Amino acid sequence: MSSGTEQDQSRKIQSYYQQSEKAYLNWGRDLERDGIYALHCGFERSDEPVEHWESVKQLTRELILFMGIDKKDIILDAGCGVGAASFEIKSQYPQATIHGINLALNQLRVAQLFAETSVANRMLFSQQDYMQTAFPDSYFDKVVFVESIAHAQTKVAAIKESGRILRNGGYLFIADVFFKRAPVSAEEVRWVEEIRRGWLMPDLNSIDTFTADLERSGFSSVECIDISGNTLPSTLRMRENAEKRLSEEPDSQQPVTDEIHNSREAIVASHKVLESGLVGYFFIKAKKE
Repeated sequence: MSSGTEQDQSRKIQSYYQQSEKAYLNWGRDLERDGIYALHCGFERSDEPVEHWESVKQLTRELILFMGIDKKDIILDAGCGVGAASFEIKSQYPQATIHGINLALNQLRVAQLFAETSVANRMLFSQQDYMQTAFPDSYFDKVVFVESIAHAQTKVAAIKESGRILRNGGYLFIADVFFKRAPVSAEEVRWVEEIRRGWLMPDLNSIDTFTADLERSGFSSVECIDISGNTLPSTLRMRENAEKRLSEEPDSQQPVTDEIHNSREAIVASHKVLESGLVGYFFIKAKKE
């Protein structure tokens, strides 16, 4: 049974994603799929400047390439949002079976509607907590978290549940941020707190701690790729937009909620921690033995 703290975190996540839906649709819109948007930053190479929405989609594609999917894999998109990664996987691997789980009902409704009208075959979306799912043991070939495991009350719980539902020889994949070093100033501590508060990240680990937790939880062959440099152009664009919004005069007709204000502060801080090297953005792969 979930603790009161976990239930409170769940409620906060649902509220945040309801309030931020318009912003994510503006910034992460999938122009190939009406109504679908991604919730993560973008991937760019220094010699290939692209539009923001293209860089967001490119990060998804880079992650899919990293996953090495077999055409008949059974895959869990844990914390799937509106299913942007799920639909991209499905477009490349139409015979794969994909489950998407999420806490935010507004996002699940979007995913379910698009699946029903476009690619319903072997795509299932449900409201579940990835730390305690209803799936049977050893059900999946691959489990992937795209900037979602950061919301876990404890990442160890999410790792262990992933291990339970993965078959032996299956793989866990993660795209997310982790500390590369400890904060060295009050300013850096403030940045981290702004990220924790704005994006509901109660358990922001170091990459070394997270890797050790994976190994202690029965995973091996852990591979970590630091793609921080590839994400900086998109985080800079988002930072500049957030700073503009934070500097605007309050609108009494459409007041900004505390959640959205905190989220904008987190957007600014996220670029600062990446740019400073305090935090890195990683692709992680781990095999269940």
